[in-house]
Amino acid sequence: MYICPMQTLEKFISLGHTLAQFGTDEPSQRVLQRAVAENEWFTRRDVITAVRAIAQDMLTPQNLERWLALYPTRPVAVPRQVLVFMAGNIPAVGFADLLCVLAAGHRALVKYSSRDRALMEYIVQLLNEDFDIREYVPESHKPELLLAMGSDSTARILEERFGGIPRLVRSTRTSVAVLDGRESESELTALCCDVGSFDGRGCRSVSHLLVPEEYDFKPLIEVLSRMEVSDKWRAIYTHNRAMAVMMGAEFMDCGVVTLSAGDQPSMSISELRYTTYGSATELADWIAERDSTIQCIVSHSFEHPRSVPFGRAQHPSLTDYPDGMDTMSWLLSY
Repeated sequence: MYICPMQTLEKFISLGHTLAQFGTDEPSQRVLQRAVAENEWFTRRDVITAVRAIAQDMLTPQNLERWLALYPTRPVAVPRQVLVFMAGNIPAVGFADLLCVLAAGHRALVKYSSRDRALMEYIVQLLNEDFDIREYVPESHKPELLLAMGSDSTARILEERFGGIPRLVRSTRTSVAVLDGRESESELTALCCDVGSFDGRGCRSVSHLLVPEEYDFKPLIEVLSRMEVSDKWRAIYTHNRAMAVMMGAEFMDCGVVTLSAGDQPSMSISELRYTTYGSATELADWIAERDSTIQCIVSHSFEHPRSVPFGRAQHPSLTDYPDGMDTMSWLLSY
């Protein structure tokens, strides 16, 4: 079916109104229960937070109008079948890609993650009142484009499996926070959300801090010690701390987080790494050398295309594309 650009905008706004109330009616409460049951890392709070963030950060009239105005050539003249291969590490993480496919005017095929099926099925069902979104069946569908994100190993598998079609595959990245010692207590408290939201399992979760030489860690440690964490996080912290002590590793104990020096971000939740910098030039060089591995940068002063304020790492806007790749421009080029 053909939906004109203005109708598309109206459909997305309507979806935003519905998602803003997620968890308050019986149908969405049932979805919430299923979502938590199928992924041991999902909590009710995390699922509700993720869904309402979509409504507030993406699907408001102002945000949608500003975003869509950047792409005057949409919709595409020839719609193609685009396979959206969804990750399941945090709730509804595949929504932004699906939104881009529909906004560009393509036809969407969806490969759900078994770890986030209930929630995305619910959203697709709402969209299918106006769009024709199909679940991908390998025997029946031949996608013409592939849009995916996941781990490095998943990316390699997809490259091999779908090597014959154009594809945009985003793989593992991490996020950093740039501190200068002038952060307020409220900013450091907001940083806790960037570190701990969704148990630190997203590519936008901060796992590495960049701090000036002679940085006073006391205010940061005090705030981190008050961070609310899940039982799973606390169990992993206890294990990681015990292992660090046993191996004689140097670290600062923040109560629910260990903090240690190192140039490589930790791959385990509850562990933060930090690197010191001596000048603005040294800091900029460090970022530039690792830019291809960084998803976003949390700071109140560091200028970068992917910089966000404290507390906003897990609230990407419509133009905060994964890996800095303009998904909409890519889709509109076919």
